Amino acid sequence: MSYIPEEELKKGNVEFLYTLLNYPYDTDNLINRIRSSKDIDEILANSLYKLKHLFPCFLYKIIYDNPKYENIAYTLYKDNFKIENFDISIVFNLMNKTRYGPILVKHNLDILFTKDRGYISTLIHTMLINGGYDKELKNISLHDDLSIRCLFMEILIKGFPDRIKDYYDDITKYFTSYTYQEGEQLTFLPTLMNVKDICNLYITMLDQTSPYAAKTKEFILTHYDKNYLASMLLNQINNVPDYIKQMEFEKDADRIFETTIDYKIQLLTKYSKYIKDEYINALANHLRYFKDEKGNYKYIIDHIFSHGLGNKLEKYIDKYLSLSTCDDYRFLSSGSTSSSYKIGDYVFKLSTTKWSYEDIIVPEIYLIIKDLEEEYIRNDKGIILAGLEVQQYLEHDGENVDYKSISNWFKDLDDLGYVFTDRLVHGECGCNARVLNDYHDANCHNPEALPDWFKEQPLVLVDRDRVYCKGKNIKQQVSSAY
Repeated sequence: MSYIPEEELKKGNVEFLYTLLNYPYDTDNLINRIRSSKDIDEILANSLYKLKHLFPCFLYKIIYDNPKYENIAYTLYKDNFKIENFDISIVFNLMNKTRYGPILVKHNLDILFTKDRGYISTLIHTMLINGGYDKELKNISLHDDLSIRCLFMEILIKGFPDRIKDYYDDITKYFTSYTYQEGEQLTFLPTLMNVKDICNLYITMLDQTSPYAAKTKEFILTHYDKNYLASMLLNQINNVPDYIKQMEFEKDADRIFETTIDYKIQLLTKYSKYIKDEYINALANHLRYFKDEKGNYKYIIDHIFSHGLGNKLEKYIDKYLSLSTCDDYRFLSSGSTSSSYKIGDYVFKLSTTKWSYEDIIVPEIYLIIKDLEEEYIRNDKGIILAGLEVQQYLEHDGENVDYKSISNWFKDLDDLGYVFTDRLVHGECGCNARVLNDYHDANCHNPEALPDWFKEQPLVLVDRDRVYCKGKNIKQQVSSAY
């Protein structure tokens, strides 16, 4: 750069910005230098008019919170900007340094509250500290979005405990969709706060020695079938002293054990002395199917329970054992993403992920075994973090099926509009196909309409994964690195 931008602006020359604005990093550097310069008035004196008309956005980012240029800044804002497009640092400065900032925030609070948790938290903190937002804060305290209401409570408990009484007569009354306002229609089944949110709120109360902690814990244990109290008290790193968390667990160990979403295995193996034998024995009985040769629980069990599928696993074991003609069990096989166990007449398939993360993992067609039960836990991108499937146990695998039947399987899959991106038989992790006991067990409405080859040799894919619609350019499939 053969010129100094600030000097050019002092002279009233702005044409260089036509080029500079193509380089965001250099543009931001210049804006920040001018904003922090003691010579800002001199820099803008001869260029303000031109910047206002030719480069209004550039000028606004320099002067938006400068009291001397407030009227110009507000005019530029109205003509060129929306507050919801600003990052929180700009909104924070507007709220603290300008007269028009608080007005913009008040008028646009609903859309600003669609932002992320950190953004909303900064807004609430600033409103509480600065004052002048009484009506808005009261509305936030009773917000229809219970995650926002919970965040507001957390901020009060952490930073403004003396002001809780300004918004709640009893904070624990407001953990549901009720607001207790005049004219409100009460129902027998109000919406509850998200269970993870309210468990975190309880931990915050413990940390701040809030008088509402005990009542909040009781509310969780009474109103939620399952919760995160065990893992948050015994495994989460936070500021609550360990002896307090241990004491809070021991007070309600049986109830916490029975209601934990994600920490039951650890309670069984590490904290069983605090829990009734009948509860421990019932869980141990369910999990005897999943021990290794040394009598230890296999990793997959910890994975399933820690992702919240343990209670479903226990439920399905009871259900399908009651439907079985035998009660034998054994480990069957492990693949790249799952392990399979025979329990009674059924196969329980436990997965750490699936290669496919389509909305529908596989189509429901006769070429693929039907899942009697199917539970998946996904992350925010749709990738499966844990899976539980129950299928009919099939005695015969597909390794010895004749080539013609395998060829027919792929042809029919193609005719139905799908492709399979794995090996059907002779795979690196074993055989992905087995033979139905009877073609009438196929996943279809009218077995008699099935092709003759299938009636003779009902070959089905049992690893329900990696089946995609033909012609799909982008397949939702995780990489091997995942």
